[in-house]
Amino acid sequence: MSKSIKVTIIEDHDMTRMGLSFALSNHDGIEVLGTASDGMEGVEQALELKPDLVIMDIVTVKNNALENNNQNNGQNVVDYAKQYLGYPYVVGGKNPTTGFDCSGFTRYVFLNYGYSLGATAAGQNNLGTEISKENLQPGDLLLFYDEAMTKIGHTGIYISNGDFIHAANPTRGVVIDNVNTNSYYRERFIVARRIVE
Repeated sequence: MSKSIKVTIIEDHDMTRMGLSFALSNHDGIEVLGTASDGMEGVEQALELKPDLVIMDIVTVKNNALENNNQNNGQNVVDYAKQYLGYPYVVGGKNPTTGFDCSGFTRYVFLNYGYSLGATAAGQNNLGTEISKENLQPGDLLLFYDEAMTKIGHTGIYISNGDFIHAANPTRGVVIDNVNTNSYYRERFIVARRIVE
């Protein structure tokens, strides 16, 4: 029986002579299949070793060696996220092709810098360093209660001056709101996590 999987292509600029490493992720965990110098070559290699697998999505992760200071690194995350302003909100969406939900958006953005966040908003509350609202910096991950205010249900990326970017809902898509002046998010803010150190 075929399994639906995601192929993650990780490019490590600190180990360029080793080429690209490839992993197949499924419910059984992650299996490293080998190295190659070209993305599609690695995908073909994976299929040769596991012909029963069905590739549903391909994500390229660039493990950028961010050489600037922490604030500039966070700003890089913000700048990357902003290019997706206006993209649609889709429940379960995790990339620009399908659209994003809130956790799919933040996960996709941070993957570009080599950080793997959880697949849900609640699952993203286990990485990085806890940051208070008073000490927010660009690129910090914001976590919010759900509509009923009973559990973590939403996430976004801090920009500056209270602004944050997030995949809001099916009506608005990826937008910028303010955690201080928007009463909905002000009341539901829980905590921030600094992912980029």
